[in-house]
Amino acid sequence: MHIDIHRHSDTSLSNQIYFSIIDHIQSGLLQQGEKLPTVRDLAKQLNVSLVTAAKAYTRLKDDGYLTTVQGKGTFVNEQQEQAETPVPSSTSFDWQLSIPDYLPRSQFAQYHYVEEAINLSSSMIDPGLLPNRYLEKKNAACTSQTSSNHVEVWRNTR
Repeated sequence: MHIDIHRHSDTSLSNQIYFSIIDHIQSGLLQQGEKLPTVRDLAKQLNVSLVTAAKAYTRLKDDGYLTTVQGKGTFVNEQQEQAETPVPSSTSFDWQLSIPDYLPRSQFAQYHYVEEAINLSSSMIDPGLLPNRYLEKKNAACTSQTSSNHVEVWRNTR
C-alpha cells in the first residue's frame, strides 16, 4: 500500500493518511479482508509518529472502514458496512495543496467548478465607489480641463 503525504499541506498528516486509505478502499486497491500494516509499521513507512498513524487508524475504525482482531491485525471491512466518506469541514479547497488526491473520486466531482475569466483591463472603477473625496475633485478638474481642450481644438479646426 502506497500513501503519499505532504508535510507542508494545511491538512494534518493523520487526515491525509485517513483519506488516502479510504480512497484505496473505494478504488479497490484495498480489498475486503485485506490486512493492513501495523500502526508501528505504517508510522515507520511514512516517517510519522505512532500517534499520527494511530489517530488515522482509530478514525477509520470508528467510521467502519477497518476492524482490528486482537493478536491478528487490522483488516478492511466489507464495503456495504462502511459509512459515507465524510468530507472534513475544515478542508481548504486550495487545489495546489494536492487535497484532491485524498478525497474519494466520487466526492471530488461535486466540488469541481469552472472559473470564468473576467477581463479587468477593459473595465473602469466607478469613482462613486471610492471613499476619497480628493479623487473626486481631481476627476472633476480633469474632466473640465479636457472639455475646454476639446472646445479649443474644435475652434482651431474651423
